[in-house]
Amino acid sequence: MIAVESGHPKGTVGVAQGELARYTDFDISLDSLYVPVGTTITRVKGPSVSRNRNTLALEYFQGEWLFFVDDDQVLRRDTLLRLLAHNVDIVGALYSTKHPPFIPTVFKDELEPGKLYRHAFWSALGASRGLTPCVAVGTGAMLVRRRVFETIPKPWFHWGQGESDDVFFCRKAREHGFKIHVDTNAVVGHASTNVIWPDLDDPPGVAIQMNWLAVKLPNDDDEAAAEHVFDQTLGREGEPQ
Repeated sequence: MIAVESGHPKGTVGVAQGELARYTDFDISLDSLYVPVGTTITRVKGPSVSRNRNTLALEYFQGEWLFFVDDDQVLRRDTLLRLLAHNVDIVGALYSTKHPPFIPTVFKDELEPGKLYRHAFWSALGASRGLTPCVAVGTGAMLVRRRVFETIPKPWFHWGQGESDDVFFCRKAREHGFKIHVDTNAVVGHASTNVIWPDLDDPPGVAIQMNWLAVKLPNDDDEAAAEHVFDQTLGREGEPQ
């Protein structure tokens, strides 16, 4: 991390790691991340990423905010400063699922409480550039203010009953009066064998970075895609609790 005089208060960058080693691109991007002076970084490793997030918030939180980042994300240097500049309680960066059909990890509305959410389309996100309200956003790159954790009862994150820890947290936050946002200008890569980047330039979709080669895959939000309902796993498999 690179400490900068930004005018923002200090906080904590919390990395929730799985048990297996992940991606070199993540470590390189974390080393280059701009953070306010005094910011700390903590890594918690274990088989349950949701338990790791709870531990980060409960035991290692220092300062006024906690920036959650997963160890398969690829950050741009200004990602955190962009999110801090909005001065809101909960805001996530924009990233895609890392497996096809490469869906935004952003939900625009709730079809059935606690069960089904409808994901946002790339075209709509491209049309609302900047800070955008939503009902849930992925926790792989999410900034949360301290008062959220002081208001919401524990557990803050839980994976179970068809609900991912991301959506569980966002639902609980909304039930306690907090608003959820995504910054569509703060784009983050999602790494597997390739790195998947949101690309909201016309036509909006994703760009797949494969070492020296980058391929753009536009998402036209056709009729078939419009009928697609994405559940709360945010495109990921469940994890042990």
